[in-house]
Amino acid sequence: MNWLNVLAVAGWLPVASAAPPADDTVNLVFFAPDRPIFLRLQVLINDRPFVAAWTAHMARLFDYLDTDADGVLSRPELRRSPEPDALRRQMNFGPTTLFLGGRVWMDEMVGDKSIGEVTFEDFAKFYRPTVAGPIQIAVTSDNAAMGEKLDEALFRLLDADGDGKVTETEAARAFVSLKKADLDDDDLIGVSEVVPGYLANSGRGAGAMMFANPYGPPTEESESPFFVAAGSSVPERFARQLLRRYDRNRDGKLSPEEAALGDVAFARADADGDGILNDREMPRLLDGPSDLECAIRFSSAPDANVRVTATGGPLAKGSDHRDNGLVVRVGPSVLTLVPRDRTTRPNTSIRQLLLEQFRVGDTQKRGFVTREDLSKQQFRTQQLLIQFALADRNGDGQMTLTELNEYIDLQTGLASCFVAIQFSSRAQGLFDILDAERDGRLTQRELLHVWSRLAAYRGTETSGVRRSDIPRQFGVSVGWGSVPIDPFGVGPGGLNIRPIVPAPLTPRGAADAPLWFRKMDRNSDGDLSPREFLGTAEDFRRLDTDGDGLISAEEAKKGDRAARKP
Repeated sequence: MNWLNVLAVAGWLPVASAAPPADDTVNLVFFAPDRPIFLRLQVLINDRPFVAAWTAHMARLFDYLDTDADGVLSRPELRRSPEPDALRRQMNFGPTTLFLGGRVWMDEMVGDKSIGEVTFEDFAKFYRPTVAGPIQIAVTSDNAAMGEKLDEALFRLLDADGDGKVTETEAARAFVSLKKADLDDDDLIGVSEVVPGYLANSGRGAGAMMFANPYGPPTEESESPFFVAAGSSVPERFARQLLRRYDRNRDGKLSPEEAALGDVAFARADADGDGILNDREMPRLLDGPSDLECAIRFSSAPDANVRVTATGGPLAKGSDHRDNGLVVRVGPSVLTLVPRDRTTRPNTSIRQLLLEQFRVGDTQKRGFVTREDLSKQQFRTQQLLIQFALADRNGDGQMTLTELNEYIDLQTGLASCFVAIQFSSRAQGLFDILDAERDGRLTQRELLHVWSRLAAYRGTETSGVRRSDIPRQFGVSVGWGSVPIDPFGVGPGGLNIRPIVPAPLTPRGAADAPLWFRKMDRNSDGDLSPREFLGTAEDFRRLDTDGDGLISAEEAKKGDRAARKP
């Protein structure tokens, strides 16, 4: 034991570490059921660290507020600065949101300095650890109860003999077993047919979004299985989460068995070498190697292909790149990382709205409007009236068209100056695994492949798949810019975080399939079943060249070409 560790254990030197990450790095922890999983994401925007994009735009905001361009904010200038939550709303919902702030937080920003001495460094230092910082977090909730009911009912239908497992033989008869659930007799199995009332009840509390401050104070109530290692309170928050989740004997410490991290990682964190981790040693785990390292590179290029790439760590070897995302099996769980393509292109409709309201208020065609002008037409100019104090940059009581455009440019840029991360989880996703088309329905062709999709999840029971073998789904969505109202959506690898809502029925057969094929495909699933086919059984067998019991669009085209040959 070295003397630094002795001093630390005695309380004279802090053991807790967790060094601040680099400006291009987001450190995440996924609290898996058996142990914490450490993730390190490198996020670049146009080949620059994502924090650089936020800093550059905050500099634009500072300069906009600094109307006398003296490099510091005076009291009147400081009063125009936005309250952090108002700035977050601007970032996510645009310049029609009320922006003005500058009361309680003004004293926090000033600190020990005199009014009129707030520099850009003070300005950025104040906003960075708030909800308007370079990392914004949204946690989506999920109606787990309805998801459990859906999977339980579907598993029960597949498990024809009721022995608690689905075998290959039972999977091969999936369409026959599920036929009893096909209430509308269209050869498609929808979620509301498996669980009556699913759509009416699954939306209650599901898909709700809560914004969280990754830099904020520790909260013992957090049920999210994800942790963002950012801010000065990381050591305390991380230790409390570890103890709440893995301290089985509730002694306030973690043993090697409770931590389940392996001897090397545990020893690295165990500063005093006593074989246990106390709350001051636990944060040292954040400074060690990651289980998975990934890179995400966002670009403003119109043809940019944004994807998550595994770059290192033990879990990278077993990861699966699907579409643009990354799917990782972590014990009994499946973790999917999805890049959310850029949604921060300039919102021209907001600009058009405010410019139209300017035109309505400028009845005398003077090229500027006053607050009184807008108040006369307040039902038609309400959004612009709300923004007047900030858009009138020089404070002369006359908002010019130039000032308005400058203000809109500033606010529009807010949507592309940060990284938005969404976390979500749902119950065991049996329906998701089988629903290859991600449309909320199971087609006959999807039911032909039940075993090929389930076999990978066999546990110790090699003759079949038990319900407990189906992994729970967890997701991380990383995007450049504003968080979408539609939380997470559908990701690669079968991860559907929202309640499963059937998509509108659209013909799936190839547009160039024979007309007779498209007419017979009554349920628009892109295949013809024997029930839909109006020809003879012999004709069906001739067209069904692969013998799978369905005529695909390709088989129909080949058969049609053969029939037309002289």
